Amino acid sequence: TRMKLKEYIRNLQDLVKETPESAEFKVVYSSDDEGNSFGDVVYAPCIGEYQGRSFDAATGKDNAVCIN
Repeated sequence: TRMKLKEYIRNLQDLVKETPESAEFKVVYSSDDEGNSFGDVVYAPCIGEYQGRSFDAATGKDNAVCIN
């Protein structure tokens, strides 16, 4: 099952509540669930249409939030 934005936000809120100093940590992303590579999150999130491996913020058929 794919995560919804409200769940992602709740997880972040719980993380900061449990570890307040994490609010000042750098944000990184993992390329996959095994952690084969990591990178910095550098862009603000945006909404757009996600289909498989494609994301387009200009279609007007928004169904996903892109975090990087």
